[in-house]
Amino acid sequence: MWLLILGLLVFLGIHCTRIFASDWREQRIAAMGDGAWKGLYSVVSLLGLVAMVYGYATAQPSAAQIYDVPIWATTYAYFAVPLGLILFVAANFPAGNIKRIFQHPMLWGTVLWSTAHLAANGDLASLLLFGGFLIWSVLNLVSCYSRGGIAVLRPAVWADVVSIILGIAVTFLFIVWAHEWLFGVRPV
Repeated sequence: MWLLILGLLVFLGIHCTRIFASDWREQRIAAMGDGAWKGLYSVVSLLGLVAMVYGYATAQPSAAQIYDVPIWATTYAYFAVPLGLILFVAANFPAGNIKRIFQHPMLWGTVLWSTAHLAANGDLASLLLFGGFLIWSVLNLVSCYSRGGIAVLRPAVWADVVSIILGIAVTFLFIVWAHEWLFGVRPV
């Protein structure tokens, strides 16, 4: 469990610098240069991600059950995760109507993904992992919205169409193969 917690602290910690240490972050970028900061940020994120994933994989099978999974959890996950994946994809394309409406689709996708996994898993390891991501995404949304919205003058409708198609394709891949291969759990 300690490796999961360490991974979460490292991964989410570096991702919280803009929320809680914006001035420090800007000073580091000024001192190091943008490229060096992004390199350091990427290395720290990757180390945290590896520790978090490995820590979760080793902690989850023996983690204490904290709450019973509600009967609606699976149904909610079947709707929330595909929508979350569509939002993840939309965050990486030019601004379409999805980005215009949600402003920060990656964070909203993380809210959907984490709440679906919190509902479907009642063990301590899952509570730490998915609860950590839920708290981070909500804090980040508050921080982002306080800085102002993103102006989308001419939404690229093609970006929305591609985001939906790719989001559904990724969902399909996770359902039939990738989720079990990566995490040892079949979602259906």
